[in-house]
Amino acid sequence: MSVSMLVFSVYRNVTALLLLIPFAYFLEKKDRPPLNISLVMKFFLLGLLGVTCNQGLYLFGLKNTSPTFVSTIENAVPAITFLMAALFRQTN
Repeated sequence: MSVSMLVFSVYRNVTALLLLIPFAYFLEKKDRPPLNISLVMKFFLLGLLGVTCNQGLYLFGLKNTSPTFVSTIENAVPAITFLMAALFRQTN
């Protein structure tokens, strides 16, 4: 009986959440806006669509293609992000 690779991704995100929340809450308390439900939902959606989706697609790609191709594409993500930002005129 083996555990799905997606479960490890969830464990990783939950562990990071539990380890980083105290630091973020207490050390950045004076610099951040007050927490409300709107801000928490934005953080949730950013985390879900950003990190979690990226890890899930990475694992899906690793399962269906070669590790060389997947690691190449994973390393190209910042370049693709910059090109998209330039295309939508979001760069400074």
